[in-house]
Amino acid sequence: MAKRKKFDLQPQKLNAQGVLPPGERDLLDALHQFETTGMLGLKTASIAALATAGQPLTGILQSGRRLVTEHLSHFLKGATHLPAQQAREIARRLELTTPQLMQELLPIAREHARASISHYRVGIVAQGVSGDFYLGFNIEFPEVPLVQTVNAEICAVMNALSHGERGLRCIAGSNAPSGSVRQFLYELPSGGELKVMLPDRTAKLKALLPYSFGPREMGQTGALMNSSRNNLELMEPTRDPVVEHALEAACRSYAPYSHCPSGIALATDDQSFVGSYCENAAFNPSMSPLQGALISLYAHGRKHSEIRRAVLVERPRLHGDQIHQAATTRMLLGVLCPDAAVQVAGCRVLSGG
Repeated sequence: MAKRKKFDLQPQKLNAQGVLPPGERDLLDALHQFETTGMLGLKTASIAALATAGQPLTGILQSGRRLVTEHLSHFLKGATHLPAQQAREIARRLELTTPQLMQELLPIAREHARASISHYRVGIVAQGVSGDFYLGFNIEFPEVPLVQTVNAEICAVMNALSHGERGLRCIAGSNAPSGSVRQFLYELPSGGELKVMLPDRTAKLKALLPYSFGPREMGQTGALMNSSRNNLELMEPTRDPVVEHALEAACRSYAPYSHCPSGIALATDDQSFVGSYCENAAFNPSMSPLQGALISLYAHGRKHSEIRRAVLVERPRLHGDQIHQAATTRMLLGVLCPDAAVQVAGCRVLSGG
């Protein structure tokens, strides 16, 4: 069998320098001085620093946004991933602790939310074991059942997963996560030890989820984000890169309870965005591969109207107890992008997988 290509599930290449240019550092210093002292003269210094760094000034001071929030938003340029080295430097320049910086990023995460049903925007910041930060935001889909809604915390987990994270250290939010979200987070390698940081307190997940039920109760030894890779191959070999991307996503899916791994690739005119199926010991909540791919699409500032083609890879029906993603995938894509072509490619589990 030919050697399988390796794919990076994260399509966007981010700045690898990991340092702030001098103009950015000066700007952060000026903003921090103004916001911590409130001195009028420092507002002039902040504006001068903004002008020096070439930032747009129109409406910043009248927008209702804090100056530090405004600059952090400009620095991220729409990205939802902040590498550890950049995060450390920003925190140092602003004299913030890691929890404080995560709280500063919450308004930026919230701006990514798609809440057309509830009109209630939620933002979350997660820190991976690598030290990188990941923004999460709630996603709602009109015209389909509410079960398709993605909570901000789960969005942050899936965002981290797409960047290759193997676990989370902590998450920060404005309010405690809902019950179903706590159940989903319990599937992570950190389990009940995950830190949940709120504006007024920090608690471990096990304190928010007493009498918990999770992977260990189901006899599972692995965990979401660090489980073994699925050993899969296509039933009909191809060199189609979109199909191969979907296969790679299926190989990285987490399906220890149904044993039905699956993955999807959503192709636009210039990129493909993938999602892997992720199960939960309570079964609901679990994340479909399409939800994961849409999170990646939205996290990169793209629109579902840009999707031209979708390829779902999953096992063909062998018996009635299997679960399948095809029908739900076609339903949701039929609402979001009805003109997109949807293809289902079968895969098989190789011996030892």
